[in-house]
Amino acid sequence: MHHALRTVSFAVLAVAVSSAATAGDKKAADPNKRICRGIEQTGSIFTHQVCHTRAEWTQIGEQNDKDTSRTVQTNHFQSPSQEGTRY
Repeated sequence: MHHALRTVSFAVLAVAVSSAATAGDKKAADPNKRICRGIEQTGSIFTHQVCHTRAEWTQIGEQNDKDTSRTVQTNHFQSPSQEGTRY
């Protein structure tokens, strides 16, 4: 119980610090700034660089969230502990 409370307190503190840091920034994030990320490819030990603008990365993230939610709802996803013992 105490561990869970400490974890929640830490999360609240982290959000507060993060919010204070962003509130201190005077200029807004440029949506046209090009950002490159290393993407891991299934079946490979190498990553490759994918570059998009900040706005495109935001849109990609939102679409991924929607796709994940739709998949979970459609497939009625359950964790192995909820499925019972099939093994």
